[in-house]
Amino acid sequence: EFVDKYTRYSMIRTYLNTFVDSLEKYQDDRGFIHPNFNQCVTATGRLSSSRPNFQNMPRGATFPAREAIVSRYDGGFILEGDYSQLEFRVAADLSRCPVALRDILDGVDVHQRTADTMTDAGQETSRQDAKSHTFKPLYGGMQGNSAEQTYYKSFLEHYRGIKRWHQRIVDTASSHKYLSLPTGRKYKFPWAKANAYGNVAGSTKIKNYPVQGFATADIVPLATIQLWRSIQSNHMQSLLINQVHDSLVVDCYPGEEKRMIGIMRDAMLGVIKELSERFRYEFSVPLAIEIKQG
Repeated sequence: EFVDKYTRYSMIRTYLNTFVDSLEKYQDDRGFIHPNFNQCVTATGRLSSSRPNFQNMPRGATFPAREAIVSRYDGGFILEGDYSQLEFRVAADLSRCPVALRDILDGVDVHQRTADTMTDAGQETSRQDAKSHTFKPLYGGMQGNSAEQTYYKSFLEHYRGIKRWHQRIVDTASSHKYLSLPTGRKYKFPWAKANAYGNVAGSTKIKNYPVQGFATADIVPLATIQLWRSIQSNHMQSLLINQVHDSLVVDCYPGEEKRMIGIMRDAMLGVIKELSERFRYEFSVPLAIEIKQG
């Protein structure tokens, strides 16, 4: 009982220090927050923010810090455009795994399959709880209890194309000490070397960085640029205010909701054309987005 309560206390203290105190500390005299957005801090290359951290705010059900963020406009809305399963789609594209592509085209609910597999293995799991496990094998994660390991193994058995791709990029990183993305982004792994048992130290990073990098350091920034330009060219009063990993956030001026949703959809789904024109790369998997309003 003591451990449970102390863990809860520690979590709340962290949330208060990180999100409540920092939101107060970094407000200007109008109640606005202007975080520092950092382009060259994260290992994968995705955007991060500091003073305050505005990109890792907890979900509302965990800690309701996001309720402090409201539209600057009287009667305005916050719109969030969120890519659906972006990392999985990127892995399907980079690996050219036919099973992953088929599941995406068929609209398979991969989170429900995760929940079912873990439940069948003896750990009753809801679809929401399964989300933290679904794509862990994409990044080389295989550690967990018996039910979780059963799922991780079944994921790689089901998506054998991704498993083979993992082996190829680990071999490439071991021999050449770097990996290149279709955009030209390079990740260096000077320490990558197979040991006597054939395992490569740090292979989790080798499997992780290309997926995270292509998704959140290349595709999402391209969408951000596209959306900003569209807002300007359409003379919208709505403002692009944040980019959070695989989503874009807009402060929507009242009356512009329908137009803004259309502009956001075109910008985010138009990234496939942008990849073709800018990098001569044909992305092989359809993208999908969900737009939330609040």
